[in-house]
Amino acid sequence: MFKRMTLGILVTTVCVVAAMAGPAFAQTFVAPKGQDSVELVLSGGPSPTDPLSVDDDMYVYLNGNPILVNNDDFATELDPVSFTARDGDQLRIVAENDVDPCLSMSPLYLHSTSDGTSYQLSEGVEEDCTSASLGVFYDETFTITVESGPTSKKQCKKGGWKNFASLSFKNQGDCVSYVATGGKNPPSSE
Repeated sequence: MFKRMTLGILVTTVCVVAAMAGPAFAQTFVAPKGQDSVELVLSGGPSPTDPLSVDDDMYVYLNGNPILVNNDDFATELDPVSFTARDGDQLRIVAENDVDPCLSMSPLYLHSTSDGTSYQLSEGVEEDCTSASLGVFYDETFTITVESGPTSKKQCKKGGWKNFASLSFKNQGDCVSYVATGGKNPPSSE
């Protein structure tokens, strides 16, 4: 029995290391015209309304300040978390197992209500009731990148449209159209 417990701890440790050593979050959100922040939603699936699920507890911090605290020691479905972020903000997500031998966490997605983009942060943690141990099993910090779009037609001219890489403008006209509609006409996808 001692060997089995040791193996369980080792497997859990490997999972934590893998989560912390994952690829850096390299996606960019575009702020609405004239703003330096975006409205984001952290959810448990590809839709911003998908609940977050965790067994047992989850904590979400924005720049060290808690924006979600779930420490009820039960498997729980939680409402998605909405928050405002600026360039360079740090989003930290922690999941821990405090009570029983089972642990799990839904996939994590970050959605922008400002520019309509969605990115998957994590594939989540599949349910494990055989080798799980108590303690933190997921702890990842993501740096949020926010880019302001062009605010004047002049910024689009003389190749300036190329400076807004995250928007992927096709040409100068695409950029000018974006400015003229206050960002409501997204860049062309063709």
